[in-house]
Amino acid sequence: MSSSTISDTLSNDFATPIAQRVQQRGLLARLRAATCYVALLVSFLQINGLQFLFLPLALLPPTRPLYHMGIRYTKAAFGIVLVFMCQAFAPTKFRVTYEISGSYSEEWLEVDPKSGSLMLKLPKKLVVISNHQIYADWWYLWVLSYMANTHAYILIVLKRSLKWLPVLGWVSDWYHLLWKLAAHHVTTTADRPEDDEPLNFLLFPEGTLVSRDTYPKSTKYAEKMNLPHPEHLLLPRSTGLHTTLLALSQLPSLYLMDVTMLYPGIPVTKFGQDYYTLRSIFIDGVSPPEVVYHIRLYNVQKEVPIRANGTDTNTGLTMEQRKHLAHSMSKDPTMLEIGEEDKVVFDTWLRERWREKDQMIDSWLKRGGKGPIATGDNIKEVVLPVKLRSIWELVGPFLAFAPIAVAYYSLSNRSS
Repeated sequence: MSSSTISDTLSNDFATPIAQRVQQRGLLARLRAATCYVALLVSFLQINGLQFLFLPLALLPPTRPLYHMGIRYTKAAFGIVLVFMCQAFAPTKFRVTYEISGSYSEEWLEVDPKSGSLMLKLPKKLVVISNHQIYADWWYLWVLSYMANTHAYILIVLKRSLKWLPVLGWVSDWYHLLWKLAAHHVTTTADRPEDDEPLNFLLFPEGTLVSRDTYPKSTKYAEKMNLPHPEHLLLPRSTGLHTTLLALSQLPSLYLMDVTMLYPGIPVTKFGQDYYTLRSIFIDGVSPPEVVYHIRLYNVQKEVPIRANGTDTNTGLTMEQRKHLAHSMSKDPTMLEIGEEDKVVFDTWLRERWREKDQMIDSWLKRGGKGPIATGDNIKEVVLPVKLRSIWELVGPFLAFAPIAVAYYSLSNRSS
């Protein structure tokens, strides 16, 4: 599908605050909004229905692998829907820069053999962190995972308040229920360090959006704790990330992916939600012309100080020793307790990454808020169109309800 869609007929005044935009009230705008709502509602209800159908499989250990397989299918379908909604209603592209130096020496890009599309080639096991400007951040990061073919394995820690969003709130509320089951799955993954199954665990260390309400609270806390505060970000909270990395620390190929993401059109002294909301992007059709990313990768065992006694933790263990240690950690929660010295060291390390992130954002804004976030000899750049690799990928999400319809039809015939 071409990026020349319905939204081309609407104003794409992304640099104007939402409150000052001229609202489109014509027939075409109403038709566009209705089509977007229906597409979202139908696909999300179908996917949620299929998840509900899979839920009984999670109750018994023998069928639990089938449950996780089914949920992976629905998450892949959900990711495809997110890409389609961008392609059809909110066209954009991703400008991605990445650092080729460091512990990750693999090629970052590969060509999909079926479609010929350029894709990101990332480590299989990732804990992903990002700054948080707008509610659409998680949407675009899920789309980014589609470009790395890990959208079926994503697990996102979202704000509980998202349950009140129309349609999307139902999905986030449902995924909150699935989170309790997924937490067990993550523990199981940690208990099998030899397992080659991908892992894509996403969280936002800031805990919430940068806004006119949260920024003063963050600066006040920084003053109280005598800590320097970023100019464009909130202070990151380290406990959730620290515990997650510690729980997964025996995975020999685990990487921490630090993402900095930005949107054009937001002035230095303003906040993202004044310019981009889920409604303004997808219903009103005022999407960012591009989403700008910078990615850094850290080998968790070698480059991240999850323990105060050094970053190179347990790297000399054999796989059998790792399996034994991982199993012990999954059974004994006290092994995941974070000491005060560990907390100080990791918290300092994370704040330093946020300071670097803040400097990159500041430099980007001073360059006019355009182009790549980072430049340099060790920086590579790629621009990826946000579109499906094949239109046939939509068959899964929009026919996901078919098994439920067949089951209902069969039961109806039996009862008649």
